[in-house]
Amino acid sequence: VLRGLCDQTGAMIDVSGERDTPRRLSDRIVTISGQAEQKEWACRGIVERLRRLQDLADPKEPGFFVVIVPAAAVPVIVGAQGATIKEVLAAADGVELSIGKENIMHMPDTPIGFEGTTA
Repeated sequence: VLRGLCDQTGAMIDVSGERDTPRRLSDRIVTISGQAEQKEWACRGIVERLRRLQDLADPKEPGFFVVIVPAAAVPVIVGAQGATIKEVLAAADGVELSIGKENIMHMPDTPIGFEGTTA
């Protein structure tokens, strides 16, 4: 499935193995690399597949997706006085976002949760 998505989007997609995944995490870590557009299409494809796995066939039914980013990137994502994140949320109508107040235990990363629909 991931190989097809890589071929389709041109992005490189890597899923962490048991040895690469911190013990405190119950899920695998998916790393997407490539050009911005390639990463965007790969992320869309992954979210689409996750929605199917969760039996969220109706695009109006809300789903939940977590992205892990380096803690040092959070201020850039949020922007001065929240300007960047407000702009992103305004373009993504109906999406709610929550940024973890603390890093993931034993990791230099912060979780960002998105909840919304694909409609």
